[in-house]
Amino acid sequence: MPIVPEPVDPVQEESAKRKRQKEQALAQLDSLAGQGLALKRPVFFVPGWTDESAAAWLSPYTPRNTTTKTWIDRIFRNAAEYAVYVTFLDESPRCHSFCDFGPFVIGKIGERQPCDCVGHSMGGLDIAAAVALCDPPLQNVQNFVTFGSPLRGTEWGEVKYKLGGLSSYLLDQVKSMDPDQPFIKRLQSPESLQHLLSRVKNEYSLYGTRDMAVRRSPKLSYKDIDPNWQGADPEEFKKKVRVIDIQGAEHTGSLGITQDPRAILWLVRILGDLPLPEEKLNHGYVFRGIS
Repeated sequence: MPIVPEPVDPVQEESAKRKRQKEQALAQLDSLAGQGLALKRPVFFVPGWTDESAAAWLSPYTPRNTTTKTWIDRIFRNAAEYAVYVTFLDESPRCHSFCDFGPFVIGKIGERQPCDCVGHSMGGLDIAAAVALCDPPLQNVQNFVTFGSPLRGTEWGEVKYKLGGLSSYLLDQVKSMDPDQPFIKRLQSPESLQHLLSRVKNEYSLYGTRDMAVRRSPKLSYKDIDPNWQGADPEEFKKKVRVIDIQGAEHTGSLGITQDPRAILWLVRILGDLPLPEEKLNHGYVFRGIS
C-alpha cells in the first residue's frame, strides 16, 4: 500500500518559507558587514506618524529584532558621518498634515550635494512633499526609498492605532493621509507626480503584505500624466520606480518592515549602489512599475 504523505498546513509552510528568507537575508547582511562598504552619499532617515523620535529606525521592537541603524553601522564604515536619523520632536506639534513636514525635511537636510532619503510610513509622504510640493523644492535626491508609505493614501478611520487620547495635531496628520483629503489628491496630481519623478533619480517603495496601514497602496498613481510635459517621457518616469513587496511584513511591531532583514538587505543594496535582484513576477504583481 503506497505511503500517503501527511498534508502540509499552508499557513505553517508559508511561515517556514518566510523564516528561511529571513535567515538567508541575515546571512547576506553578515557577509556584507565584512566587506568594508561605504555609503556613496549622505542618507537621511525620516520617521513616520507619531514616531517623532525615529524609534522605528533606532529602537528594537522586541529583544530579537535588529534595528536598521545597527545594520547600517555594521555594514558601512562611514555610517557615523553619512547616516542621519531625522527627528521631529519640536516640529511635529506645528504640523497638521504631511505637507507641513516638507519644509522641515528640507531644513533638516539643507543645501548639500546629492543625498538619499528613506522614509517610514508618513515619513515617505513628508519626503515626497519636500520634493514635489515645496517651493523651492528638495533637490539632489538620488534614491528615494519608502518603507510602508501609503503614497496613494490610507483610510485613516481604519488605521489600527487607537485614536483616543491623541493630540489634535496628530489626529490632523493621520487624517491628511486619507485619499479623500486634499493633501493626497494634491500629491497624486499629474503635476506633482511629474515634479517628483523628474527630481529624483530612483524611487523604491517597500511594503509589507500584512501592512494594514498601507493596504497595498504603495504605488504612485500614474494616471493622466501629460506625455508632453516639458518634453518628459512618461515611460522614462516609469523606469525610475520599483515596488518591492516583503511577504508577511507588517507596519511596526515584531514583524515591522523597518526591522525585517529582507527589507534591510534591499536598503543596503540600494544605498551601497550594489546590484539589485532582477525583476520578477510575484503573485501577479511586477516589482517595477506604476499603476
